[in-house]
Amino acid sequence: MALLGLADLGIFALGHAVLRKRFEIYRERASYHVGFYTLAGEGWIEGGGKRERLLPGNVTLTATGAGHRYGSSRTWEKIWFHLRPGERWQAPVAGEGWIHRKAHALEGVRRLVEGLFWEENFGLESRPAALRAYGELLRLYLLREWGRQGEGRRHETQLALSELFGRVEREPGRRWTMNDLVPLFPRPVSANHLYKLCVKHHGMPPLRRITQLKMRRAEELLRQTRYPIDRIAALMGYASPFAFSAAFKRETGSSPSLARERAERRA
Repeated sequence: MALLGLADLGIFALGHAVLRKRFEIYRERASYHVGFYTLAGEGWIEGGGKRERLLPGNVTLTATGAGHRYGSSRTWEKIWFHLRPGERWQAPVAGEGWIHRKAHALEGVRRLVEGLFWEENFGLESRPAALRAYGELLRLYLLREWGRQGEGRRHETQLALSELFGRVEREPGRRWTMNDLVPLFPRPVSANHLYKLCVKHHGMPPLRRITQLKMRRAEELLRQTRYPIDRIAALMGYASPFAFSAAFKRETGSSPSLARERAERRA
């Protein structure tokens, strides 16, 4: 089984395979990192005059631009993945050929891959959102395994902010304050630290980020519905259409009525 569609997360492809016959692949100059988690059985990898056994509980990541051959002569169950170079991976360089060591995140990766394939085959109307969530978590686990110092923590913070502002997006009519946001952050944090995290990762303070999300939702309603502007203002939590229109223009550069006219012309 193989899965695509996670390239924007730095994961070109991934899959789960159980090989029961002799198997061999040669990659002369791969333009991406090839990785394996060995779940059961045994595989092997060779190149540059060396050969290594791939045993259960271990993980392997190859360098880009270097030739290598891998395969098995007996049963080999593995999770394989292709990672985009230039990301935050602490990956081997061409002269090293590959890195092979005991895996730290194997169980988490295994469960996430199972979830990804279940959603791919059986997910319902929320399938795209579920696949995205699984993909984000998989990237986090791979960063824990292969990320440069601090990258796993960085991605955990990004996920936590995404969860927080996802909650905000589900309640756009609420008049959010910092006191509302702090208890909803997935880990203990002060208002001052949350402010700094948001500026660092989103380039703006939390309340400005909320305004941005509300105006994006308002733009969708202006394009997709015939709701009057005062109703959209109320749905976004504004007491008056004038305050809403002023906030909308500050954020988007045009008034709500002009934004609707432009959308109608494009349609």
